[in-house]
Amino acid sequence: MEADLQILGIGTDGHVGFNEPGSSLASRTRIKTLTEQTRADNARFFAGDIDAVPHHCLTQGLGTIMAAGHILLIATGRAKADAVHQLVEGQVSAMWPATILQHHPHVTVLIDNAAASRLQLGDYFRSTYAAKPAWQGLSPFSGPAQAGPPTPSFAPVIRHPSNGYAREARPGRAAPARRCEARSPGPRAGGRHSWGCSRSPAGPPGQGPGR
Repeated sequence: MEADLQILGIGTDGHVGFNEPGSSLASRTRIKTLTEQTRADNARFFAGDIDAVPHHCLTQGLGTIMAAGHILLIATGRAKADAVHQLVEGQVSAMWPATILQHHPHVTVLIDNAAASRLQLGDYFRSTYAAKPAWQGLSPFSGPAQAGPPTPSFAPVIRHPSNGYAREARPGRAAPARRCEARSPGPRAGGRHSWGCSRSPAGPPGQGPGR
C-alpha cells in the first residue's frame, strides 16, 4: 500500500529508513544488515551499549519510500550536515541513498542551521523560501506585514523538479485535508511508532474539508 505521507530522518552516512550505502535505488521492504556506523549512532537507544544494538532490521526500501505521495525529511545538528549537503546538492548515488529523493516530485526537507552548514546554496534557499508569494501558502512571512519578520529557526529546503511548490486549490473549492495519526509499534517495528495519513475529500465552498 502506498503512503500519502512518508516522514523520514537521515543518517550521518546518508541512509533513509535503514537503506545503508550501496542499497539498490529500486529496493523494496526487506531485512537489511546495519553498518557499524549506524549501530554506533543508535547505541544511545540501548544505554550506550553497541553490543546490544541489533545487526539486522526490517526497513522500507528506497523504491517503497519513493512511491509515497509526499515525503517530509527532518534533520538537525552538525553531524547531519554532510548527509544533507549530499541529499540536496550531490549527485544521485547508491553511496548516499537519500539522494534518490531528488527524483521525487514532492519532497519537503526541514533542517536547522547546523544541519544546513555545508550547503553551498544555503543562503539562496533561505532567500527563495522567504520570498515566496502568499498564495503558495509556504512562506512564514505571508501573513500581515510586520515591521521586522523574525528569523526562522529552521532553514527549509524544498526540492521540486517542476517548481510546483504548492498545488493551488480550485476556485470555490477547499483544498483536500490530510489526517495523520500515530500507529502503535508492531512486534517487528523495533519499538518505533509509524505514522499513517489519508486524504479527506474537500467539502462545499465555505465549509472547509469534508469529514
